[in-house]
Amino acid sequence: MLIPDMVGRVWVIAETCAACAAAVPRGKLLNGGWPSSSKEAAPPEKPKVAQKRPVPAARAEASARERALNCPICKEEETQARGEDETDADTAAFGPAPAGWSPPLVYRRYAEDLLGYLDDVLVGPTPETRLLAMACALRLRPNGTFNLVNDDLGEQRLSLPWQTLADLIKSGWLETSLRDVKAADKGAPAAVCRIPSLTNDPGAIGVPNNARSRVNGWMQRAVTHQLLTGQPAGIRLAAFYVTSRCGPAGEAVISTRDMTALCCLSSRSLAVPVLLRLLELGWLAKVEPETHPGRPVRVLASSQILNLVPGTSSGQTARPTPINLQEQGFKVAQWVDRYVACHGHGPRLRELFRAHCVENPAAPWTDAQLQEELRGLASRGWLHIDNNRWYRIRPGQKYLRRRAQHQAALRPARISHPVPSRKGPAVGPQVSHGVLSFGEQDTLIEVTDISSSCSPKVTHNPTRRESTALPRGLWTIPGAEAILGPPPPLPPNGTES
Repeated sequence: MLIPDMVGRVWVIAETCAACAAAVPRGKLLNGGWPSSSKEAAPPEKPKVAQKRPVPAARAEASARERALNCPICKEEETQARGEDETDADTAAFGPAPAGWSPPLVYRRYAEDLLGYLDDVLVGPTPETRLLAMACALRLRPNGTFNLVNDDLGEQRLSLPWQTLADLIKSGWLETSLRDVKAADKGAPAAVCRIPSLTNDPGAIGVPNNARSRVNGWMQRAVTHQLLTGQPAGIRLAAFYVTSRCGPAGEAVISTRDMTALCCLSSRSLAVPVLLRLLELGWLAKVEPETHPGRPVRVLASSQILNLVPGTSSGQTARPTPINLQEQGFKVAQWVDRYVACHGHGPRLRELFRAHCVENPAAPWTDAQLQEELRGLASRGWLHIDNNRWYRIRPGQKYLRRRAQHQAALRPARISHPVPSRKGPAVGPQVSHGVLSFGEQDTLIEVTDISSSCSPKVTHNPTRRESTALPRGLWTIPGAEAILGPPPPLPPNGTES
């Protein structure tokens, strides 16, 4: 009979009856034994070990990206990045527009798509709610949320700002707490607002994510222009609509039907009076009277607002600022190293290069420009990239080697101290040119002829302290009596002094 151990690797042969062999667990009956009525015991099975299922690469990649998108440190930094006026983090990142800046021609299409989206979902039955909804949509982040403080409502110059915000909340288009927005004063955390219909599709408003803050600034400069001071929301919203429809020369053809729907005018017959009011305010330089009701009206923007008309640049096309990081490779890699240590993931490309270069708000860097510069840093060994995944950007090998060398230079050098011997220094006599030396050289013994004389002549060293007698411990050394002679007698008191 074979009996394995607990693991099943060592077998022990034992003689026993068939009944006992059947009762032994994990036992196996060899040929020649008594037959057993019970079934033969099965061979030992390998212990079952719970194995972890491999995580699919796509799932692991998605989890890494989700962790980077939902990084709490990034969200906290976005909240803290708000300025004294508690503006949105995305708006504050671009800063104010430079003097003489005019919106590009593509902003005309952005404004048309944004106003069309708000009209399709029937957001805001009044010009006040439509104006506030447009400002909220332009503050939207990719996750469908944005921050709002009570001062942001004052920027819109609404007659009843809190009632207008309450109307948007009641309609279901905006989700937030009116109490939180009122409590979000300077120094207090901003209220987080969410637009449910745009959570999964923020691009439905027709404005790209990288242009929303600039379109928002353009809209704010138009509706808060000094020519529109004290005017109701319907006049200011119509002024923005007319400006967005103007061409580079300032001319526009306005459809009264579209203007009535997009600007939330109560009647189609109010479109022409609103245009005439803008003519009186100096916003428009010319308004051709309509020959037949319902036909488009031709208008001409005044010279005072030409800088707000899309496509009216000052003759020179704005170009993106160059990214020159040829001599800042170590600095960039060090910044990435600290960012990864703090956040746990790599930075976005635009965030990385904005930390070291200044971007022109009128001409932002293109994706091809950012990718080219990133590949240049990776080819020189300063950064490590993984298939252009921004959250996997890490410092390169060149930076890691230089950092290790720098840390080694700062590390204090080790000083090796000699380990003292437990036996102490050798005290045996040494003969050199007929002179015996005893370690400390307190006493020198001049040896004239060791073989013929066993009574050495003791000579005192004048540079050392006086020594009257040799220590008796020298005679305990094997062979010392043959060289030094017999040991000196003990003093009368029987002990050494």
